[in-house]
Amino acid sequence: MDTHYVRLLWSIAHRIRNCRSGSKVIRVGKEKLITKFANAPDESKTLSGICSVTKYTLIRTLNDNESDRLNQYRRFEMKVLIIFNREPYDNTDVTWNGLRLAETLRKTGQEVRIFLMNDSVDMAREACKAPEAYDQDLSQMLKDLISKGVQVKVCGTCMSRCGIYKNHPYFEGAMKSTMGELSEWVVDSDKVLTF
Repeated sequence: MDTHYVRLLWSIAHRIRNCRSGSKVIRVGKEKLITKFANAPDESKTLSGICSVTKYTLIRTLNDNESDRLNQYRRFEMKVLIIFNREPYDNTDVTWNGLRLAETLRKTGQEVRIFLMNDSVDMAREACKAPEAYDQDLSQMLKDLISKGVQVKVCGTCMSRCGIYKNHPYFEGAMKSTMGELSEWVVDSDKVLTF
């Protein structure tokens, strides 16, 4: 794909990014938009083939004469924020199931972001190890999500206040964050889930 075409797509993405549909802000990532157009037939790559509808992202890569092929190039994507609060190993599977859900959502193409606060911050510490009687390594599951592109932020204030391993640093990829950044994520998300 030539540079001019990439520039055109990014310009379109920027304009759609600032549009609103109902109460939801439509977001279109540069790479997702480019990939969508790169995989579409050449005759579909027209400005008239782009429209944003519904409260989630829908990119239509069809021109006005190809509406019957709309479903081939439709993609809905949600921004999902998952907030963890509980101690990782609290004799339940709550945190494990939350991480499993994050991975399942990621696999379906949703944009997943994770924020750890309160005692869940231990999950982002190397010192946190699974008890012998528990068969899942939650910290490793979190690392795996990070390696697959899931953004993980951890409450900075909680570093010295929360968890069994107070003042232990967070491992690489888990970004020390603030309540202000969490609030921005909440506003910017289509769904917010708590565990």
